[in-house]
Amino acid sequence: GQKRQRSTGFNTVPRPLCSRKVSAMMLAETANRTSVTLQDLQAIVINLERRPDRMEGCARRLEASCPELRFARFAATDGKATSISESEVGTSWHTARNVVYQKQRSIRKGWDDLDSYQERRL
Repeated sequence: GQKRQRSTGFNTVPRPLCSRKVSAMMLAETANRTSVTLQDLQAIVINLERRPDRMEGCARRLEASCPELRFARFAATDGKATSISESEVGTSWHTARNVVYQKQRSIRKGWDDLDSYQERRL
């Protein structure tokens, strides 16, 4: 039979010929490239003033899993504490972009339900 190929983004090496040392080097290089990419980004964490525990938990998880990623807190509007005028609230939604994503996901996962995704105006 045919040998399975493993794509690493650098080059493709047939599985039986790929050594652990080469794999470790490729993983380290990929991690380094990811680290450099994350250093160029800044995430925004939306958080309610009354839930500092959630912000602290999110910060701990981000620092543990993505230490290179910079992030800043953005204060969420608290609907329980602040009245939001109707002029600032979206009252309709068009699902066209959602449908595009849903179809891509369906194809990627091999689902047979493409005809079920329909654009709607809500």
